[in-house]
Amino acid sequence: MSKKHTKISALNGPTSIAFTNTDKAETIADSLQNQFTLNNLTDTATENLVTHTINEFNKIDIFPPLPTPNPTDIIKYIRKVNIHKAPGSDGITNNMLKNLPIITLIKIIHIINDIFKHQYFPNSWRVAIVVPILKPGKDPTDPSSYRPISLLPTLSKVTEHFILTQLNEHLNNNNILIPYQFGFKPKLSTTHQLLRAVEFITSGFENRFSTGAVFLDTQKAFDRVWINGLIYKLISHKIPISFIKLITTFLANRQFKVRIRNSLSKLHHIQAGVPQGAKLSPCLYSIFINDIPQKHNTTLCIYADDTAILAKNKNLKYIASALNSHLKDLESWFIKWKIAVNPSKTELVLFSKRRKLNKEKIFLQNTEIPWSQETKYLGVILDAKLNWKSHINYVRQKFRDNCRKLFLLIARNSDMNLENKVLIYTAILRPVLIYASPTWAYACKSYFKLIDSCQNIVLRQISKTRCQRQIIVHRDSALPKNPSTRAEPASSPIHSHLDSATPDWTAVEDSTAYLYWTRLSTTRPAPESREERSRRSALQTKLNFENLRTSDTLSVSCLQFLPTGGTWPSGPRRTPNPIVSSRTENN
Repeated sequence: MSKKHTKISALNGPTSIAFTNTDKAETIADSLQNQFTLNNLTDTATENLVTHTINEFNKIDIFPPLPTPNPTDIIKYIRKVNIHKAPGSDGITNNMLKNLPIITLIKIIHIINDIFKHQYFPNSWRVAIVVPILKPGKDPTDPSSYRPISLLPTLSKVTEHFILTQLNEHLNNNNILIPYQFGFKPKLSTTHQLLRAVEFITSGFENRFSTGAVFLDTQKAFDRVWINGLIYKLISHKIPISFIKLITTFLANRQFKVRIRNSLSKLHHIQAGVPQGAKLSPCLYSIFINDIPQKHNTTLCIYADDTAILAKNKNLKYIASALNSHLKDLESWFIKWKIAVNPSKTELVLFSKRRKLNKEKIFLQNTEIPWSQETKYLGVILDAKLNWKSHINYVRQKFRDNCRKLFLLIARNSDMNLENKVLIYTAILRPVLIYASPTWAYACKSYFKLIDSCQNIVLRQISKTRCQRQIIVHRDSALPKNPSTRAEPASSPIHSHLDSATPDWTAVEDSTAYLYWTRLSTTRPAPESREERSRRSALQTKLNFENLRTSDTLSVSCLQFLPTGGTWPSGPRRTPNPIVSSRTENN
């Protein structure tokens, strides 16, 4: 079967319109080369310091060899690679790599070990093939509207994995990374950072405090990292010099080609930024921003390049003073390390339960930031009152849009069986409803009913039922009734455990056990009538629930609600409902 290629329309170039694939590839490559350049920000003192430090580092002649990876670990990792990943410039696929004979694998092990011994990353592995994909809602004729997807050589990513393993071990053992950065860290997710920010705000509500929050917009954060500045920070953080030498060769002389169908652009050089698609890039970016200024009267919330600054107090002037002071320090730091921030896209929200507020002025780069009633942070809409109305409406609309895209698969007249329909719902649709749900777990009941109604409508389509009671619909689909069941409150605030250089992970897991939605509803269903029981027995035989229970495709969170033995617990019998009975007989 031939591969489907994304069609790219004619592009507006700097001098003419690009119609052929070759011209389109070259036009997008020129646009990307401008994107992979340093921001035009200058701090002479810092530049001189960085240059001097790197020159002194380059004078070192003897570098101790790095510990080489275990050959068994390399073979195990190669055997587990995803065969569906696209190859890089060398054309070697993961499937090829996975099926190599042991003799060839031994030669690959020697190559990786030599890279660690000599601290040199091969030149051919530093060339990326870029596939452009149009960003949603952007102008298809504008070359800057396309998101670059970098395809790197397979062996490069295998080697990076073992470099990253050793680098992370050094960072963790020495507690180098700040605790406020939740991105790219094990055991931490966007939900944890969101919950930390919301707890900070709601704890202020309990004391009648207001909270001011600035949500910064960083322009091309990963694509315009100052490479010399990054190497300087590796040196200042006392990373082993052999690691620094290897990472320096990894970052130097990076090149890329843009591919549109079978056409390739010329080679273009990357002047700034960490390589897109590389395993090392997130960790290197975390090191680059690790010295971000902090203040005692504000709280930082960082996830990758998404940064928020929060300050709370009863006095709004104190909040404004704290935020302005922190932003002033950040301005100097941004210029120092050539990081560009867009004040027009930076958002400012005052979270408060008070009705009348005299909002103070907040400035970033001499530009006043307007106050907003809500903002979107890490995929969740935070409104000024934290009543979650805007977010619930956003989730419902997104859920409906996804349902429309999958309608042909989950519709009543679809030929797909119930098991696969439930799988589509649990894998694609339901995560939209419950994303970061512990964050908004204390919204009012009426909002939860809106979320529940979204699930009920889809489950009626899946199970082809129209007038049956909801409890029967949920039984037929083996799903809990409420996708948005409220989370139990944490025994202690999550930020009290996470805001330290050495987080107590046992306490964090205890405090956030309710983040993992494996027990969404433990409510025992109401007893069935005779007619309901007979209908269910017939439906069980038809759908073979025993096979559904043993299937590996459905998640544990769904299967745990399926009763053992295929029958629901018996209870006191009720008088049959004549309406339900008549409908059952008609069906």
